[in-house]
Amino acid sequence: MSRRRHALALLAALSAGWTCAVPPPPALESIAPPGAIAGAAADVAVRGSGFAPWVQANFAHPEASTVRGEFALALVRADLRIPLEQVAWVSERELSARVPPIATPGTYDLELVDPRGRAAVLPAAFAIDVAPGCGPDGTPCDDGNACTAGDACGAGECLPGPSVCGNTAPRACLEVTPAAAAPGEALSFDASCSTDDEDALPALQARFDFDGDGTWDTAFQPAAGVQQRAYASPGLWTAAVEVRDAGLLSDFASRYAVVTAPDDLVVVTTAADEADPGDTPEAPLGTGLSLREAIAYVNGLLAPRTILVGVAEPIVHDSPLPPLVTPSAAIVASPAVPLQFRDFAGGPLPCLALEAPAQLLLGATITGCTYASVALGNASDGARVAECTISGSPGAHGISGKASGTIGPRNTITGAGTAMKLVGSTYVVEENRIRENDDGIVAVAGIHLTVRRNRIVSNRHIGLQTTPSPTGSCTIVHNVFDANGDDAVNLQSFAGGVVARNNLFTRNGGYALRDGSPARTFDHNGFFENARGPIWSGTPGATDLLEDPVYGGDHRLAPGSPAVDRGLDTGLDVNGPGAGNWNGAAPDLGAWEAPYPAP
Repeated sequence: MSRRRHALALLAALSAGWTCAVPPPPALESIAPPGAIAGAAADVAVRGSGFAPWVQANFAHPEASTVRGEFALALVRADLRIPLEQVAWVSERELSARVPPIATPGTYDLELVDPRGRAAVLPAAFAIDVAPGCGPDGTPCDDGNACTAGDACGAGECLPGPSVCGNTAPRACLEVTPAAAAPGEALSFDASCSTDDEDALPALQARFDFDGDGTWDTAFQPAAGVQQRAYASPGLWTAAVEVRDAGLLSDFASRYAVVTAPDDLVVVTTAADEADPGDTPEAPLGTGLSLREAIAYVNGLLAPRTILVGVAEPIVHDSPLPPLVTPSAAIVASPAVPLQFRDFAGGPLPCLALEAPAQLLLGATITGCTYASVALGNASDGARVAECTISGSPGAHGISGKASGTIGPRNTITGAGTAMKLVGSTYVVEENRIRENDDGIVAVAGIHLTVRRNRIVSNRHIGLQTTPSPTGSCTIVHNVFDANGDDAVNLQSFAGGVVARNNLFTRNGGYALRDGSPARTFDHNGFFENARGPIWSGTPGATDLLEDPVYGGDHRLAPGSPAVDRGLDTGLDVNGPGAGNWNGAAPDLGAWEAPYPAP
């Protein structure tokens, strides 16, 4: 398609609903969370209707067309006006923004001005409260007073008595470097990327399980420290960390560590996208061994090898990479080193393709692909894509799959036409973040599909949809489906039945669950503010939750959430090493196990 035709098509899609008539004025319904602690910033979601960008179309000269999406949000109290930061359009019903640190406690009105200059106000929408003794910077008083230990602060005064501080769990984070190593070579495990709303990093502690056996290999120690570990044998090891704050609340994070036989590691040594024939690791031409040359080299060996992207700067490609065709081969990259792809001719080719059984793509950051960022081909049974960050292009697939395999854990896919397009026999989609795509997961044909521990949020249309499956089955457990523009889950029918359990379906634009399967089990789910209702052709049961689950940041459950302890044991590892591990009397609903007791 010519650039002119592409621009016309894109412009028509953007302007279809907005250029023929002036859209209705904006209206505000809610802001979540509805408050923050004095002196602390807060990421918020603003929901309402009529959040329409202003499209000025020029079909004769599409390059002269404009799309204005400047929404302004502010908190207003008397003569005090505080603009919100990082305001971004998510959908016609949602904006995201950051409330800057505010020192003055009180209740604030929320004001919105859209790109056309039209305003909306939500009275008494946001509260700033004083939390004595709590400070994100670790100081004893978050309003700037120099209080001594045991004192509390409020309204600018130091008060005697014990500190009173609401505590939230930390956000655990783990980094592993290098991404692949040989037996006996030390890898570094770093949890210093962990954060906490109340405690600074020096107050956080961490302990590590290096081999995923459910036994902690270290005691708690400062999270700012770096641990080193060498593995004696090759394998794909799962390292886990538990991060604990000063109030003894914990969070968990995991990463893979790749250990390969010494002669099986092929290291990419140049960021140039070279394609010199006959390049080898021992005798590279040009500036070194490129990723393109490394794939060609491993394909020529027809023996398993692990390709390690060992450069520190982005690699820019003007054409797709050759498919990896050697069984059990792997490509391991660093999330900090993007693989960037520019517009290229040559038809619908994926940027990176796995085309043999039991292959692995780990830790890659991929941007700019116009067809599919990652493709699992017809011969890729048992392949896995994990810990990748994929920023798709409009109309493109983030990941496409045609065989059977595992997508996850810990992928993030944003900005694509379809985050995942699955056509095959059996796929497991686990522990991914799928957000702000046109559609989340689309599965077709007779697939057996398992979707677990994912956060599928703010996609413009459907979160998960399938075509009729005359032989397959579908299991959906421990996911969050929030603020998708249409149905959260739309299943045509699965002959083998559907199970949906321990999920949270909130604020979606259609039904939470639409399914026509002959046999289905829906229980222990949470439904809240789905525009068309909880279940198409059905009603919630006695085990379901119909209240606001009260999310904290990143769709985690906040203290006091009614979704705590509301789930059913599915045998799934929901909280650190060891299957069936949870806090309290039962698992929580959603994708994250809260460390708080049931309300």
